[in-house]
Parts: sequence; structure tokens; C-alpha cells
Amino acid sequence: MLHTFLSNTALKMPDKTVVIQGQRRVTYGELNYWTSQLASFLLKKGMQVGDRVGILSENSPEYIISYFGIQKAGGIP
Repeated sequence: MLHTFLSNTALKMPDKTVVIQGQRRVTYGELNYWTSQLASFLLKKGMQVGDRVGILSENSPEYIISYFGIQKAGGIP
């Protein structure tokens, strides 16, 4: 799964930039942290493995965080 690649890459090179939006830069470490936070939140709120979760967002780092966070929690974005 892509979220596993993200986690592994974040361990190897956490300070490497993975997302650029205008002047904003997000590193693998930051992306991994925020996706893990979202996954934890979703599971605490009752999301079950295999649940389908919709994302309503413009193209942004938050969209990427949402996509991978849902996957980390076992959901289907």
C-alpha cells in the first residue's frame, strides 16, 4: 500500500520535501505524522476497516493527508 511506502520513506529521510504547494513545503516526516494523527482520530471516532470515506477538498497537502490517513486507518478513500 502507498501509506506503507510513505511510512518507510519517512523513517529513511524525514526531512526530504514530498509536497510543494506555492511557498508551502511538506516533508515526509510531517506528512507521516499528520496521516498517523488522522488515522488515529478516525479509528477513535468509530471508523471500521474497509469503510469507504469521502474526501471533499481542493488539491492541497490536506487532501494528501486525508487520502493517506484514511488508508492508514484501513479505510478506502
